[in-house]
Amino acid sequence: MHQWFVKQGRIGIVRDGNFLNLYVDPEGCDKCLLTALDAKEITEILTTLAHEIWEGQIEREEYTQQYNETESGHFQWKNSGSVITVGVSSDFSAIEIKINGNSPFKMSINQVVEFIQIVQMYLSD
Repeated sequence: MHQWFVKQGRIGIVRDGNFLNLYVDPEGCDKCLLTALDAKEITEILTTLAHEIWEGQIEREEYTQQYNETESGHFQWKNSGSVITVGVSSDFSAIEIKINGNSPFKMSINQVVEFIQIVQMYLSD
């Protein structure tokens, strides 16, 4: 398990077979906030783990759980028990991650790739 104390809260990543579980513990707040360095470290680990899964013997399935963009410009993914939202904080000082529902959020490899691309897009702005 990989864990980080981030600008606000704590993030954890655990491999679960062909999925990655993303734990978000905002520690009393409604969302976690990540600095650019936090986000870079997390995306590097996600990339490494996703690559290991992709190179393994996984059964490839049609991808039907793409993200949705919210009216506020954030991005969301849904699974059977929860919704994860990623965006930039209102003061543009951090990337925010929030899970509504069950934590951890069980991410397929395709969701992980989209998540990484969106976080990298925020880092390049």
